[in-house]
Amino acid sequence: MHNKKLKYYTGNYDQYVKMRLELEENQMKRFHWEQDQIAHMKNYTARFGHGSAKLARQAQSKEKTLQKMMASGLTERVVSDKMLSFYFPPCGKILPPVIMVQNVSFKYTEDGPFIYNNLEFGIDLDTRVALGVTISTYRSSLDLSPLEYMINCYPEIKEKEEMRKIIGRYGLTGKQQVSPIRNLSDGQKCRVCLAWLAWQNPHMLFLDEPTNHLDIETIDALADAINEFEGGMMLVSHDFRLIQQVAQEIWVCEKQTITKWPGDILACKEHLKSKLVDEEPQLTKRTHNV
Repeated sequence: MHNKKLKYYTGNYDQYVKMRLELEENQMKRFHWEQDQIAHMKNYTARFGHGSAKLARQAQSKEKTLQKMMASGLTERVVSDKMLSFYFPPCGKILPPVIMVQNVSFKYTEDGPFIYNNLEFGIDLDTRVALGVTISTYRSSLDLSPLEYMINCYPEIKEKEEMRKIIGRYGLTGKQQVSPIRNLSDGQKCRVCLAWLAWQNPHMLFLDEPTNHLDIETIDALADAINEFEGGMMLVSHDFRLIQQVAQEIWVCEKQTITKWPGDILACKEHLKSKLVDEEPQLTKRTHNV
């Protein structure tokens, strides 16, 4: 969706980005060529339109050509998408470990099986980990607008226009800032969460599926902000693209243990796909038996 028009691309997102860039480069070349032609014909008509009969005829011919170009529709200048620039303020340094976990086990009931057993690990400000379980908390009044909510949360920012700039940085502008949060889309509500989280000025970010309801441009902006953040981060996500952008370690949570994955997220993805392929014949066999 661009300029209120739908345009279809084949392939995946990376192929779309490459194709769109090529199309926009060609569009701008065409735009500049047309503008040069228009300027040349207008200049010629202005200079020779009232000259000799021969020059006047040539000027009239160029005028007709210009009118035809205008009537058939001119190439539009490429309008770039608005770029978001998220920001997590500097959090300062504290000595490691920030969180140390030793001999930790967990199960839901006293007689139930252990979900995790005898865990040992530590996280600090250099941590960039993607894993399977974490806790995050965010509460807001749905009757308040994003602007009212943020002003209530951060009364030290006394200038309303300054708070507008802060919220605007997260892609909420104009009426979105003063509409009740309950009237916002899920993606816009997520942006309120991110703005609130950033200005908590945390040393650690615990992000549980932060890309839900976000478009790809917003996810990229979030990834850039995480990479520039001075503190640590633990991420739970099914978004392989985000994990590839921000995670320096991947922890696999299964069979009551947490183990560090030796490769990158793409290798982990291929491993998971191969496991599904290996399990498929067994699933098929059990289905046939039923």
